[in-house]
Amino acid sequence: SQGYDYTVKNNGLENIIAMTGSCGECAEAAEDKRDVAILVKSDLFGSGNDELGAILMKSFMYALTELSTNISHLIFMNGGVRLTTEGSPVLEHLQVLEESGVEILSCGTCLD
Repeated sequence: SQGYDYTVKNNGLENIIAMTGSCGECAEAAEDKRDVAILVKSDLFGSGNDELGAILMKSFMYALTELSTNISHLIFMNGGVRLTTEGSPVLEHLQVLEESGVEILSCGTCLD
């Protein structure tokens, strides 16, 4: 259990596992660990309505700045690289993420 307690509840569709407790060594290791990378392949979030997709992407990037998850990398490819260029509506959010230690990577071929 490594210092954690857990409960399992079944709501008829799925098992829900809740963990509680603390482990000093585990907490310290988790604080220093950045293990989440996010691949962004489009400047829109989802498909269908482009205007809504742009709004959702801006909201998503803002939400990333508010997360306590330790994101290590944001990787932009294909149409997603447009979010990293001048005039992008999410540059402010990307700057906040970069200042917090997130590495922002853009596909050089995609920028051409």
